Amino acid sequence: MRPGALHRMRVLDLASDISGSYAGRLLADLGADVVKVEDIARGGDETRGQGGSGAEATFTYLNQNKRSIGLDLSTQSGRQLWRRLIVRADVIVDSGDPGVLEQAGLDFAEVAAANLNTILVSITPFGPDGPYHGRPATPLTIAALGGFLKSLGDRDREPLSAGFPLVEYLSGVVASIGVVAAWRSVRSGHGGQRVDVAQQEVALRMPYYPSVAARVGHPTERRTPFPMYVQAINGYAAVNALSATHFRDACLYMGLDDVADDRRLAADSALRGEVAPRLQKRMDEWALDKTREEIFHVGQAMRIPTGIPYTLREVSTEDAYRQRGFFRPLQVGQRIVQQPVGPISGSSAARDVWTAAPGLGDHTDDVVGEWLVP
Repeated sequence: MRPGALHRMRVLDLASDISGSYAGRLLADLGADVVKVEDIARGGDETRGQGGSGAEATFTYLNQNKRSIGLDLSTQSGRQLWRRLIVRADVIVDSGDPGVLEQAGLDFAEVAAANLNTILVSITPFGPDGPYHGRPATPLTIAALGGFLKSLGDRDREPLSAGFPLVEYLSGVVASIGVVAAWRSVRSGHGGQRVDVAQQEVALRMPYYPSVAARVGHPTERRTPFPMYVQAINGYAAVNALSATHFRDACLYMGLDDVADDRRLAADSALRGEVAPRLQKRMDEWALDKTREEIFHVGQAMRIPTGIPYTLREVSTEDAYRQRGFFRPLQVGQRIVQQPVGPISGSSAARDVWTAAPGLGDHTDDVVGEWLVP
């Protein structure tokens, strides 16, 4: 059995939002013993109640490979046990502003005094200090204040928001990377570390920076690339030609020879983005007698970035994922579901035994016995 690269790491997961929970999930995938602390007086993690028909899809995904300990934090004994677990953890994942530790009146200095090798992960909207500290935030407002929304969409229209909490998930990725770096430092004898992740700053790293965009000819405020969707016999195909070579080859592929030979378009990517919508009708006419699979495979053979906009159901049965072993059957309650195990699942760094998200307090006795009993 392969335990994973982080199998000696003990992580106390105090988070209930996406960012903190996803950071814990990534560490668990790499073999860390991630224990999710849940307050039984409040019914456990708030995401347990989300998802249609009791599916609790969000909780199921974010808490795979973790264990759960249920504590009644309204009692003195529950709070005492909670503090003892904090002292024994190698890593504490906290999120929110204020975070769980701050709400309990604990700060990093106090925790570090009890465990000199503690790694504390703090994920907040705007950081633990600064002028926005403590202000309310949502994924939309964080992305807006990070400059991400204004980097998407048409310049003459309102900003766009991704239909997915991208900033929250990327914040979890950043936090997990910070933990691995801090873990290496601790194991080298440099003592405890604090990993501070501000979601606004994560959002700021996501836009296509104006200085970089200007160098390659893109507008400095909004991205207007060349993602064109053509309607084939059996659905849509995507053709994305950002470079001059891709644009020319795509136009030749679709019979737009006059456009392919326009030297102005070869020199100006912003102009290519502006003319692309006007070519839509001609592209659709070209695609009328072709399947999306034909457009995809021939386009790829010509070194043109092409793709098929799969539905999630189609993705789950797509050969590339199946051959890579990306999905694994997992027992969730009375059902077997196909779970994505992640892009590093086949490497020696990841665990090879995967478990479903735990029930509330499923591992309380085990964790207390392993973490607290000498």
